Amino acid sequence: MTGGAVSVLLDSHLTTIAQIKFFADRALKGDIPEAARRFQVHPGTATIHWLIGHAAFTIDRMSLWALEGPAALPESHQALFGWSTKPDGTNAGFPAWEETVADLYGAIDRLRAHVASRSDDDFLKPLPAAHPFAKMMANQGAMIPFTALHTGYHLGQVSTLRRAQGLPSGMGV
Repeated sequence: MTGGAVSVLLDSHLTTIAQIKFFADRALKGDIPEAARRFQVHPGTATIHWLIGHAAFTIDRMSLWALEGPAALPESHQALFGWSTKPDGTNAGFPAWEETVADLYGAIDRLRAHVASRSDDDFLKPLPAAHPFAKMMANQGAMIPFTALHTGYHLGQVSTLRRAQGLPSGMGV
């Protein structure tokens, strides 16, 4: 890169992260009452509050780790929102809703800032050897579309849970 030009690869990664934020904005649009944030279609399944916390935690702990970026959310969030956790529908012990939403937007912002500081060569490096996806992904750059897919999947679940309760989906019609 010369003269401040952004590479096509970096531009693509930053656009993907902007799309994650766009879909978060849509899924979280409007008021989501507290009872709606605890709703489960079946015991042990995801709640809106859990989904947002999980998306924040996985961007913070999985995506940034894969890209050699710093984590910012507390380790205690693993027991609440991490892999293999199941919400009980009470949201007991969860941070306040506003904090969880701020965690998601903060994780997206940290991911964007970290990715913007990287070079094309950085994206070609392997994931850290201890990362659970190190053998699954060819390089660090592969983590960006995976993050978008994972986050988008869960934001779609938020939209479905909203609709299941008679609320606007947030995603449109």
